[in-house]
Amino acid sequence: MSSINGKEICERVLSQCVTSGADAAEAVLMEGHGIDIQVRNLEIEDVGAHEEQALGLRVFVGQRQANIRSTNLDPQTLDRLVEDVVAMAKLAPEDPHAGLADPDQVAKGDDASLDLYDDTRPDAETLRKLAWAAEKAALSQPGITNSEGGAASAGHAIRHHHATNGIATQSFHSSFSVSASVLAGSGTSMERDYDYDMKRHFGDLMDPEVIGKEAARLATQRLGAVKPPSGKMPIIYVPRAARSLIGHLLQAINGQAVARGSSFLRDDLGKSIMPGHVTILDDPLVKRGLSSRAHDGEGLKAQALTLVDKGVLNTWLLDLASGRQLGLSSNARAGHTMASPPAPSSSNIDVQAGHRTLAQMIAGQEQALLVTELIGMGVNGVTGDYSRGAAGFMIRHGEVAEPVSELTIAGNLREMFAQMEATTDRDGRGSIAVGAIHVGELTVAGG
Repeated sequence: MSSINGKEICERVLSQCVTSGADAAEAVLMEGHGIDIQVRNLEIEDVGAHEEQALGLRVFVGQRQANIRSTNLDPQTLDRLVEDVVAMAKLAPEDPHAGLADPDQVAKGDDASLDLYDDTRPDAETLRKLAWAAEKAALSQPGITNSEGGAASAGHAIRHHHATNGIATQSFHSSFSVSASVLAGSGTSMERDYDYDMKRHFGDLMDPEVIGKEAARLATQRLGAVKPPSGKMPIIYVPRAARSLIGHLLQAINGQAVARGSSFLRDDLGKSIMPGHVTILDDPLVKRGLSSRAHDGEGLKAQALTLVDKGVLNTWLLDLASGRQLGLSSNARAGHTMASPPAPSSSNIDVQAGHRTLAQMIAGQEQALLVTELIGMGVNGVTGDYSRGAAGFMIRHGEVAEPVSELTIAGNLREMFAQMEATTDRDGRGSIAVGAIHVGELTVAGG
């Protein structure tokens, strides 16, 4: 795939950085290309193709650091890039926690064993057929009156990572996707919904007709939505809404937030924050995983972590800088970046909790709210206070009842986590594998 010698470019600019006065430096060069197809009402609406190359440099002069990024890789531009970033570093404020990994921390090898690259190159017509099939299946379902489109994409990328501390890696990644978004009903009573799939390997994608039919089912079942009664009631999030709850946890245990004191969980390491049946894993070594990696953005060897162990908060997500600030070691959670210093990030999350399926959980509710969509971002990361717009369905006498919308749910994430139960029938799409989540009672503001 490569049309340039990424290794040679990285090594040349690193040498120039040192010659220009840098004490240490790292270079990340990305090459990528892809095709995106959008159809609407069974006609091509948009065809997009991209091919790009970009180089990111991070240099250190003592404890001062600076970053710079360029998509122009001609030699003269790179020469100026080196001069600029070294000059910037000399003027930057000192950061006692900045610095590359020690050479003995640097991982060797590549990520070939994780099987993250599929060289299948579907052309625009193949992708059009996938998008068309997804939208066609959705439009053929009763109650569907319009479409926002079907889409399909394919992308391939190479990442070169070199640094003066001995990092020298090359990683290959691919991704493929199919989606459909449609509307049901008419006039002021229209409802929209969607379904999708994304995989590392083209052959692993779901049948586009299944995606289209599911998008249609989700849209039509929302017709006739009313406002729910106000008051406190049990809340269950379906998996795609439950992912946002896990996302709030990941933000709260991010080492940067903890080091700044801006996380509501900042004092809870080693303490019980969830019921004893809850275990949450972060595994970057999942084969074909969307967030898999053999080494993190600072060159450290990737490893699986237990974030929550039988309800107990077991660790923070740490890169080198946040680890140093907290007096801890990095656990190889630095995200890949080009235009800014690395920051902690998670990989493939697996939520293991509870003993019931969603059907069993629903059957156990006399009156509850099943949340299928969340709106807005009313979450205070410092206090854990939580308020989100939502839509979904009432549960009455153990069965899913009328659709509801135009409501707000409010509570506190600390209390929600303490009551959390996830179902055993998990949705593994994306980077967070999770079932539906029950969080106890929240305040519902509806009609």
